[in-house]
Amino acid sequence: RTPTRTPTRTPTRTPPHTPPPHTPPLRLPHIHTIIYLILISSSFILPLSNPLSFPSSTPSSRSSSSSLPPPPSTISTLPPLKTTIYIDGTWLYYSLFTPQSSLPKNWHRTHSLDYDLLPPLITSSVESLIGRRLDVQNTLVFSSLSPDTPTQSHRRRMLSSLSTSASFKVHSYETLGSNEKMVDIALATELLCGSYELCVLVTGDLDFLPAVREVGGRRGKRCFLCSMKSGCSKRWIGEQSLEGVVWMEEFLEKV
Repeated sequence: RTPTRTPTRTPTRTPPHTPPPHTPPLRLPHIHTIIYLILISSSFILPLSNPLSFPSSTPSSRSSSSSLPPPPSTISTLPPLKTTIYIDGTWLYYSLFTPQSSLPKNWHRTHSLDYDLLPPLITSSVESLIGRRLDVQNTLVFSSLSPDTPTQSHRRRMLSSLSTSASFKVHSYETLGSNEKMVDIALATELLCGSYELCVLVTGDLDFLPAVREVGGRRGKRCFLCSMKSGCSKRWIGEQSLEGVVWMEEFLEKV
């Protein structure tokens, strides 16, 4: 009988124990570091609560339609210009209260006008164009009324409001028949004889163009037109004797 051999087992070696990598203990930042970080971050966060402290990166555009005064930094420190505002009252009435007006129909049933705001809004609009303050010494209104004009008519009420306001000097004439007399001549005469450095003519009527060309062209005075796009003759646009045009539609809602 052949004896049975028991297989020899090779002993298994256990790999040596490798200690885990050393992890440094978590250290909290020092209290001074925390305070420093808070101060640094607050220097960027705090100005956001006051946007006005940041200069605008986009240059502000200025157009002739602007109805607001420019920031004080854009206004010249030169003395204000002596200014007179001339208002064609007849044109103003037709531009506001007749079917030819560009305003919403029957707007006067739900809204009213504060005429005292008209001169300062015109003034601020011109100031924004030239970058200089104006000293408005007179605001003159020229219009007429027929003796049989109803007391509650828009025309008579408008002239009554202008006449009782300290902001205006109204020159009212009597309408004879269906035609006005003396109104345009009176306004043109005052425009030619007025003592001012700058004038603003509120109209869209082309009849005043010769007077404006005399004042702004030959005499070299600064002239501006204030009008409404729906009631302004196209020949005023681009007129060389005018320094600029202000459109009432852009600030009329504030009146």
